Amino acid sequence: MQNELKIILNQLKENPIFRMSLCSKELFHSNFWAWMLEQYPDSIKCFVQDYKKDNYGEFEKVYREKQSFDLVIETDKKFIVIENKFKSMPIKGQLNKYSKKDGNIDKFINERSSDKKEVKLLISYIEPYFDVNEIGWEYITYERLSEKLNDFFKDVHDKNPYIKNYLEMLNSFIQIKKLFALEKNPNYKDFFEIFNNDKNLQDLLSDMNFESTLKRIYMSEVYKYIRKNIKEKLPDIRFYIRDDIDEKNNEFLKFNNCMILNLDYSGLTKNVFIDFFVYQEKMAIGFTISASHYRITLGSYSKEKDLSKIVKNLIEDEKFEFFNDKNITPKNKKYYSFGENWKYQILQEIESERKISELSSLLICDLEKLLKHDLKTLLCCDQN
Repeated sequence: MQNELKIILNQLKENPIFRMSLCSKELFHSNFWAWMLEQYPDSIKCFVQDYKKDNYGEFEKVYREKQSFDLVIETDKKFIVIENKFKSMPIKGQLNKYSKKDGNIDKFINERSSDKKEVKLLISYIEPYFDVNEIGWEYITYERLSEKLNDFFKDVHDKNPYIKNYLEMLNSFIQIKKLFALEKNPNYKDFFEIFNNDKNLQDLLSDMNFESTLKRIYMSEVYKYIRKNIKEKLPDIRFYIRDDIDEKNNEFLKFNNCMILNLDYSGLTKNVFIDFFVYQEKMAIGFTISASHYRITLGSYSKEKDLSKIVKNLIEDEKFEFFNDKNITPKNKKYYSFGENWKYQILQEIESERKISELSSLLICDLEKLLKHDLKTLLCCDQN
């Protein structure tokens, strides 16, 4: 895979359109689409899954970066409001927020027309973890967009170098995403060792500012795979996504004894972390998978909580197996701190040959053990 990846990356590196996109990948794509629509109005048919002129109408105008949206396409019948996601995962809570009536986008549309309907469209490189249709959105992948644009411009792109280079860039992105499919990378840590063991690849990715995007692509696939397995094995657990919760309005108070999933990228360590937490009274306890470690994580969303006392009580509780596992080496009994109110302990190093399916099974087994405990007593013991 490394050689294939380097070939594709070198092709991208030589692509002038890709070079121009590095300053802001998502905005660049949206701005290029706006230019494309103005130059080739009929290309609007590429931006919706099943375009029919009778339904969507003819292109009239395109607006860039309006009311938090990347792009708004106006036809003689509708406004197509586009949210573009390239580097990051689509977030259900964000799309739900945009869907609220009387929001800024509705005011923007109502100022221009009182009878045109609104269509909300997500275009994403990384597939969403939820059904966008259920929250009133349409969806098209970058892969499908690439196919439709290639078909539309098959008689044009040789004459226009901008279109030609842009389509070549999209095709390279699709090839890279296919390289990172889980069936091609069943061993979890092997993927990350690609970045650590190949200096030429490291330099290439650094020059292209593309490493974080690649890791997000792969980890989002791991995330969806494990989430699917958890839902099958633990069907009674309610699931929420960390980014869907409004922390400022204390929404965590509503989420006792339910699973909160989180996918986070650290720019400092260049690692992606997947968290599977159970919340209780503003406290979170659960398991984190990083590039090299599987660990138990404990944290609080309240500065009033005495985290050190809670950790001490958990260690002293012989029934709480995670802090008394005989397989944990002495050096790993240390608790590491991060942020203002979070601690973790490494439970296992992840070996190169460890399969994602094995990690998933381990996580589900530990979640089942965790959920058998009285978490309210364990996590609120500092109040007693």
